[in-house]
Amino acid sequence: MSRHILLDGPIQCLGGQHSPPKEVIRIINKYSKIKKDETMTKKEFKRLWNGLLTHFNARVIKKSDDELMEAIASFLDVLKIQNREAFLNNWAITLRHNIYLPFTVGDDSKITLEEQLIVLCHELTHVPQWDDPLFVLRYVSSTAHRAEEETEALIAGLEACHLLIGALPPLNEEAVKLKAYGCKKADIKVVEKALTMASIKIEKGGVSTEAGKVLRKLMLS
Repeated sequence: MSRHILLDGPIQCLGGQHSPPKEVIRIINKYSKIKKDETMTKKEFKRLWNGLLTHFNARVIKKSDDELMEAIASFLDVLKIQNREAFLNNWAITLRHNIYLPFTVGDDSKITLEEQLIVLCHELTHVPQWDDPLFVLRYVSSTAHRAEEETEALIAGLEACHLLIGALPPLNEEAVKLKAYGCKKADIKVVEKALTMASIKIEKGGVSTEAGKVLRKLMLS
């Protein structure tokens, strides 16, 4: 699960004294127009988006158009756990191979195409996690396991962010988002440390998550 706006703080470039791998240079050269104009063509967006969904055998559903999400939103609102509109408009959720998004795919009036791809990479990471029969039990019953599963998804989002934009959002702000997941302070500290370690590899052009690897392959094709 993720908030649909990942880059809600100032972008931080994690510069380092190193030469990026050749494949990263190829991506930068290919996407030089995107870097300069801070935009992506909808044709290219569609190619990357569909390629990612095909690889993970996943589909996207708009939350406000889905009866199940409407029912969950009303239920949470009655219990005063989450405001109905806030739930429908701010959170992306993955249930098995179905990804429920609060925005219209391809509409960049409120969220950029790059940010949409970042959200998708985050959520796609949860798809194979559902294949574990104990995933739901661990996710619901243990804040530590919940943080662990979300860490992998957050790293996928960071990898996508660096590939598409060439920068990373503030890592502490990414980790703090897990407060909304009911994670404890100790869990969040572990997540922030994990994100910091991952960022070192990411800024050097490394990718470790399946979603990050697929996105990079698509960008190079």
